[in-house]
Amino acid sequence: MTTEITVTRKLLHESADHWDQLADAQERRLQWDPHAVTGVCQNKSALFRRAATSLRAQADDGIPRCACHLITYEECTQRRRDKR
Repeated sequence: MTTEITVTRKLLHESADHWDQLADAQERRLQWDPHAVTGVCQNKSALFRRAATSLRAQADDGIPRCACHLITYEECTQRRRDKR
């Protein structure tokens, strides 16, 4: 069981690193692509960073979170239900 948890944490951190790389690519794109829409690239970059943060938090405590709000999926689902 401990090995499975260690492997899962490693994979979550690797995935988070990948999301950070995607965010970095969006930020670099703003510098070299004259046609890049600033707001879109910044929003994508921010979302990618939040996804990385969410995955790292899950690796630390085992609780999956929504990348938009950085809260548990259950809390996010409840918020959506409350808005209806």
